[in-house]
Amino acid sequence: IVSIQRSGALSLDGAGAHVLSNGDDALAGLSANYGLLELEGDTAEGAGGASLNVAASFANHGQMRVDADDLAGGSGFSIGGALRNYGVITLGNAHLAADDSLHAASLANQGEIVIAGAADNSAQARLSVAAAASANLVGVVSLSGAAVLAFDGGQIANVQSGSALSLAGSGAQVTNGAGSALLGLRNNYGALAFQGEELDATGGAQAEIVGAFVNAGALSVDSDGLSGGSHVVFDGLTPSIAAAALAAVATSGVTIGNNSLSHDTRVEAASLLNEGALTIQGSANDAVEAKLAIAGPARAALTGEVTIAGDAALQYGGG
Repeated sequence: IVSIQRSGALSLDGAGAHVLSNGDDALAGLSANYGLLELEGDTAEGAGGASLNVAASFANHGQMRVDADDLAGGSGFSIGGALRNYGVITLGNAHLAADDSLHAASLANQGEIVIAGAADNSAQARLSVAAAASANLVGVVSLSGAAVLAFDGGQIANVQSGSALSLAGSGAQVTNGAGSALLGLRNNYGALAFQGEELDATGGAQAEIVGAFVNAGALSVDSDGLSGGSHVVFDGLTPSIAAAALAAVATSGVTIGNNSLSHDTRVEAASLLNEGALTIQGSANDAVEAKLAIAGPARAALTGEVTIAGDAALQYGGG
């Protein structure tokens, strides 16, 4: 079997589910999905995680789902070549009881990838790519719970226009083998979000960006009515760059916090240049704070639009 057509659907449920041809794996040559491909782990229909191994590159143009429907998990999909995604890939869910894995030699994404690990970080959903991260993030990538997008090196420098990257919860990470693949993030032209876990299980997203950062799209931290607790640091104290600039230069701008926070939200930067819209919203009952802390002094002339509401603060180091 080489492809799953637009009207087709293939579901492997449990560790014992296979498609064979004369005793050999009939799916080893699968190279494209235009319909629905599902791996389902440890359900009433089949115990243990499902597994699929394809020898070469694989292109997803439809729906590819690995333990996506609140299943116990434990499934694995290994791709010997490149994974090219033009459709929607969903790996894992918030209720996983066993780790899920998706592995590919390289990744090209022009669609949507959703990686969801257990909300309490007890079981991980992991997309492993045996190649360096591209400098430009294209498409939509969402991580929540114990979710990891792991590259073998490189740094993501730009979130491109029309693209989006979202991390929700303390277990959501984009790594490069040596640490975070977001340390070198420089520009956001699309949508960049750091959010608290929806189920309020493990706290908010944690991220550090080293060097000057410019937001020319929509940057949000705990802004979607979630519990909060995220902590994002824009740290420019490097030998080559004396100070980081968190700059909002688009009407969509920067939004920090929301009026129903249950945990403090904090964003830090060495300096701030605002030429767009900046909103800091703490809890409405003045019990939980949203704060943007700037190490450097305030500028003498305020530019852009700044809105501070609820238990919220824009704090400078002087000026």
